[in-house]
Amino acid sequence: MSIDTAIDRLVEEATVRARVAFVLAIAERVAPLLPKDLRDRADAALVDSWRWVGGEPLAAEDLYERLTRLAEWEFKAAKGPEKEAVMALESAIFYVCWQAFGAELASGKPIEKGVPNDMAEGSEQVANEVADFVVKTGVDVGFAEDLGERLGRRFPCSSADELGPPITRRELVGE
Repeated sequence: MSIDTAIDRLVEEATVRARVAFVLAIAERVAPLLPKDLRDRADAALVDSWRWVGGEPLAAEDLYERLTRLAEWEFKAAKGPEKEAVMALESAIFYVCWQAFGAELASGKPIEKGVPNDMAEGSEQVANEVADFVVKTGVDVGFAEDLGERLGRRFPCSSADELGPPITRRELVGE
């Protein structure tokens, strides 16, 4: 099974938080490829994203602010694996934001500034884009298939919009 097949199965079988956790787990593998200034921004965005997946009350607008801070520095990335790493992380944080805005809209929670226009471009396909960028960096993602299967078993859903229980980074990747 390929990483794209694992993602497709998760979209069909797993909760929103399980899908987001999967995307974050594969994307964070490329963070060491970034220069320090970009890495600091990416790490801050990853920490907040994991907080959201872990069930902390973090607003989608706050997550989106982290995305914009990371995107501002995208041009600083060199070519090759470093550029692919930036795109993987930026796409992963975009995916988290898209899911967080969707969850807030579904809950009826008011969104003070409104949903940013670029969130209309979000879809489950973004998860596949993250995987493609990660693979292009050359980072080993052999763990991803097993992780996808484990998440699908532990966090099944009855509908694709089901948020599901919180998932901590520690319980998922053990670090």
